[in-house]
Amino acid sequence: MIRSLAAVLTLVGAVMTAPQASAADGLVLRYALDETTGTVVHDSSGHGRDAVASGDATPLGAEGLALGGVDGHVKLPDNVLRGLESVTVSIQVRLAPDQSSPYFVWGLGNTGPTGVGDGYLFTTGNGYRTSIATGNWATEQTVSAGRDLARGVWKTLTYTLGGTTGVLYEDGVEVARGTVTTRPSAIGGGTTTANYLGRSVYAADHRLKGQIRDFRLYDHALTAAEVHEIGSISDDDRVLGDERLLDLHDKDGIRGNITLPATGPYGTTITWASNKPDTITPTGEVTRPAFGEKPVKVQLTATVRAGRETTRKKFKVTVLPLPEKQPYEGYLFGYFTGEGTATGEQVYFAASRGDDPLRFDELNAGQPVLTSTFGDKGVRDPFIVRSPEGDRFFLIATDLKIHGNGNWDAAQRTGSKYVEVWESTDLVHWSDQRHVLVSPDTAGNTWAPEAYYDESIGAYVVFWASKLYAANDPGHTGNTYNRMLYSTTRDFRTFTEPKVWVDPGYSVIDSTVIKHGDTFYRFTKDERNNTSSTPCSKFILAEKSTDLRSTDYDFVADCIGKATESSPGVRQGEGPTVFKSNTEDKWYLFIDEFGGRGYVPFETTDLASGQWTMSTSYALPSRPRHGTVLPVTRAELDRVRAAFP
Repeated sequence: MIRSLAAVLTLVGAVMTAPQASAADGLVLRYALDETTGTVVHDSSGHGRDAVASGDATPLGAEGLALGGVDGHVKLPDNVLRGLESVTVSIQVRLAPDQSSPYFVWGLGNTGPTGVGDGYLFTTGNGYRTSIATGNWATEQTVSAGRDLARGVWKTLTYTLGGTTGVLYEDGVEVARGTVTTRPSAIGGGTTTANYLGRSVYAADHRLKGQIRDFRLYDHALTAAEVHEIGSISDDDRVLGDERLLDLHDKDGIRGNITLPATGPYGTTITWASNKPDTITPTGEVTRPAFGEKPVKVQLTATVRAGRETTRKKFKVTVLPLPEKQPYEGYLFGYFTGEGTATGEQVYFAASRGDDPLRFDELNAGQPVLTSTFGDKGVRDPFIVRSPEGDRFFLIATDLKIHGNGNWDAAQRTGSKYVEVWESTDLVHWSDQRHVLVSPDTAGNTWAPEAYYDESIGAYVVFWASKLYAANDPGHTGNTYNRMLYSTTRDFRTFTEPKVWVDPGYSVIDSTVIKHGDTFYRFTKDERNNTSSTPCSKFILAEKSTDLRSTDYDFVADCIGKATESSPGVRQGEGPTVFKSNTEDKWYLFIDEFGGRGYVPFETTDLASGQWTMSTSYALPSRPRHGTVLPVTRAELDRVRAAFP
């Protein structure tokens, strides 16, 4: 399965229409959500139980009710489940690309005095499922599709509960069923006062961001045929929807391999043809013209299919020539400065003094160059990777802000599943921030993402640390540990499903990689508590492999950077960043002495030896924490110094 950042897509209008219904059909409530003004949401079931929209809710007529993800929701009347032994709940929803998790699409029930759900029925799209509970999450009985809903497209979500069988449908098609013994009428003994669309009964959960319409609540379990009638999409509509959604990025300036999707959000298959396969293959591999040659224009044709229905869409794209090869004559240092100040968890830059890898000047008058506006609105651990062609840069970072709360436990249980992404072609002009979902629902955090280009697959391997909780522990209340996961991407927009990369059975974080010859050297922090039996914990471990994505690296050394009686070092270390000297066969490893000096540089002339010596003389920026040192050309160094004095 591919996780696709929905920014790849251009959102479209409805391709679905729903038949009308009356009170005689067993409707308890129906909200078409097609108002154009006001806050009243009219009930068309015939029972006159209108609801109220509030917060950042905006009526859009036939396009439904838009919810901004901050405080918008619809409050339904109380006690809507009273007396219902069976039920059907259906809604049409279009999730925003940057919907944060956890969230409810709708929830009917109660919230306890501490803000925790206390008996409820709800649906969510992350790990698409519906659950019913008589108390908190521990009492939930769930029917789950086992996968996330597509974002940026309209979906009809329907749940039926009759007898002891719960059935989950997507667009009128059954996707899961299971045994459910709790009756809707048992929730709150018939009293429910937290009945919402776009809002969870758990106060700490996120609000819905996207659009909703045509909410229905029935007093019985609809048959499969009836569910199909209100939720199905024809093959023609599927093709139409995916054809409208399909788009490509950077069409006027392609600089590397591109993602050509093989499926659409509406379930179509997509195949590609190229009129110049020597330049762009039908699977997206790109061969750029040599430096000095003219750009090449290519026509790509997508064929979108569903059943017997087919349509085609053409894209004209331009592949740019390769840049001129230039030697590296300096270094750009990207970092954050810690959680001690309100602005410390943002992206800072420093530039080397000439070609000196140990002496840097702060840029932008010591102020952040990039700031986050998504997620936690703080970023840590910025990592910059240069494309293999040399003229494109991606900056990725952790979505986390500890300043002001200091809650490291919550940051690893209910933390972000996203990475923050910026891209540039000159290290000065950066794209808008992208907030990209990469971690699974079982992850409690997504820490210190880094990337390395894997020539064997023509894509970047992106890796990060996550605590993974049991699938039956949606509240992430159990005990677990950080593992290193990885995913692959060509464009830092569309990522493959993550896989476990490093799992020694205890917590490890902060992996970084450098290649020398045919060997990849990986440096990782041992996150265990430091004891007499684990003397190298809280320090750096080095390993090596000839396969970047291997799960079986060979040991090189541990305790890297640890101060001893005979050699200076750090008291504890994390966030290693490694790079090669521009002028000699020497490598530098900066280790973040967290709780102390921040980055401290070490050096070696033999990566395979695992022997690192603390540098004797250096001048780093003030309080630099986990980041990246990137070798740059003289022109690049001069450009960032001029842009960020």
